[in-house]
Parts: sequence; structure tokens; C-alpha cells
Amino acid sequence: MVQLELFKILAKEYEVLKIEAAKERRFIEILSPSYVAEVKDQPKRAFICIGITLLASFFGFVLVLLWGVYDFSCANSREEEVTN
Repeated sequence: MVQLELFKILAKEYEVLKIEAAKERRFIEILSPSYVAEVKDQPKRAFICIGITLLASFFGFVLVLLWGVYDFSCANSREEEVTN
């Protein structure tokens, strides 16, 4: 009986201490303070957009050329089959 009452008291104190410890604990420890940059350094968004646009245009141009060469060669092979 005494052990049961002692257990109940200690359990209540343990719960209170766990809650207090959780309140005091920091989840994120700040190592150094942050600051706002005065001038944005890198990357330059305009240069990235222009570069990607030029690169996509180049690949599109090459694709159209290759498609035209393939289509031209297929047309020539069909004409040769018809003439033979």
C-alpha cells in the first residue's frame, strides 16, 4: 500500500519534470546570427533564363535539321524504289 502511494507521487513528479524539461529544451540551436545581404550575389536569374532559352533554341534548331535530313533521305529512298 505504501509502495503504491509512493509510486503515484513519484510518477506525478516525474511527469511534471518531463514537461518542464521539454519546455526548456531548444529544438534548433542557433550557431551564428543571420544577416540580410545588401546586394544579391549569385545566380543572376536573367542570365539563367536567357541561357536556357538560347540552349533550347539551339537544340530545337538541330532537331529540325536532323528531322529534315531524315525525311529527305526517306523521300529519296521511296523515289528510288518507285523508279526501279
